[in-house]
Amino acid sequence: MKLNEILFEENKKSLLIGGNNELNPCVEKLVVKPEGKKAMAWYGFVNGYLK
Repeated sequence: MKLNEILFEENKKSLLIGGNNELNPCVEKLVVKPEGKKAMAWYGFVNGYLK
């Protein structure tokens, strides 16, 4: 995970991942690795696994 420090200070009281699987604006990059699969970007994970 890579965060924008300036936006983090502005949004630090908000969840990093919202209710609709939307990332907080402070998150510049989030990579997830499902068990047994290759690592992928957050939105690729959402499109491939959560829809």
